[in-house]
Amino acid sequence: MRCMIKVLKRLLLCCLLTAPICVNANGFQIPDQSVRATGMADAFTAVADDASAVWYNPAGIAFQPSSQISLGLVDIYIPSVHFTSGTSNPFLPLATAASSKRQNAMMPHLYTTYIRPESNLVFGLGVNTPFGLETDWTGTALANATTLSRIQMLNINPTLAYRITENFSIGVGVDYVDVKKIDLNNAFLTQHGHGDGWGGNIGLLYKTDLFSLAATYRTQIAVHVDGTASSRLGGAALASTSFKLPDMLNIGIAFHPVTTLTISLDVDWTNWGKYDQLALNYNSPITIPTGLPVPPAIAVRSIIVQKQWHATISPKIGLSWDMNDLVQFRLGYSFDPSPVNELYASPDLPINDQHNFSAGFGFHVDKHFSYDLVYMYTHQDMLNQAVLASADALGNGRYTARAHLFGVAANYQF
Repeated sequence: MRCMIKVLKRLLLCCLLTAPICVNANGFQIPDQSVRATGMADAFTAVADDASAVWYNPAGIAFQPSSQISLGLVDIYIPSVHFTSGTSNPFLPLATAASSKRQNAMMPHLYTTYIRPESNLVFGLGVNTPFGLETDWTGTALANATTLSRIQMLNINPTLAYRITENFSIGVGVDYVDVKKIDLNNAFLTQHGHGDGWGGNIGLLYKTDLFSLAATYRTQIAVHVDGTASSRLGGAALASTSFKLPDMLNIGIAFHPVTTLTISLDVDWTNWGKYDQLALNYNSPITIPTGLPVPPAIAVRSIIVQKQWHATISPKIGLSWDMNDLVQFRLGYSFDPSPVNELYASPDLPINDQHNFSAGFGFHVDKHFSYDLVYMYTHQDMLNQAVLASADALGNGRYTARAHLFGVAANYQF
């Protein structure tokens, strides 16, 4: 098993590291972890009828008729985030414009299941990238506030599922998060690090011919990060910090009014309230600015960045229609509210409430092989930031953003 995980990890890392992970989603969570599920706007908790159920609801793999493997790639393209300074910004002339660098991130995922002959026990394994972030304001008017913020991580998720009765199953799993790279940089300070953490998940599924009811829960994951920090104003040090990836509760229901049509509804709760602050600690003093635009400086052994995020509830609706025996059409919409506390917002994650519209197709080549395609458009409500105080007021202004997502996956049933 260790060898298998190592091979899969290296395979996905080769693709992961070809492009930065960037996200325009719920905090720095990336909900879109399957091409098929994304076609239904990720309203997939009570559907969970392919190998990606390992992530969306592990109980679902207990109902599947055969072992499967699915390899997919989702590409998120963010043209840029546009900023225009407002009247509450004391450091920039009114209507000063800035645009972040364009981001194009390829996020792979791999899921496989193994059904033990003449047994209700099913094994599954998922390797994906459910969290990530990159925002790059290098060379813009916001560079003093932040130049580059980046998180790249990989999640490895082995699971077991058991079909208890004809209609009810349970699945449990373990999550290992490998944080390959964290960058937290501005014009004065450069910080790099890496770390990891462990968590778990459980899923329940009740399934009939007419409807399905489901729930999944993922625990929070505490990640400890070690790295280095250097200041242009003086000093270099070993650095460390820790943060918590949120626990998540997803509840779903799926209806089958006719055998060829599935309508799915999800409500996803993400506990971003765990992300209250980011404490950066150094083993020797480094010098940081205390104000803008020409700052005095002070030597410190720690920096505490307030976040005070709040939990979010995201509703999702998806539709899947079997047009014929070979082609399936999918459609979906989801609403992702922002978890960010506007009192502590910053240009490193300029997000607001988002609307996601998706459409996809599935094609069956034969009884073993199929492939999926998806497109999603994300529209972000304009963020009008006007409450930041002191040096943080450099970020006061209007932010607009949009994103396009394209995905393809190949699937094989044994």
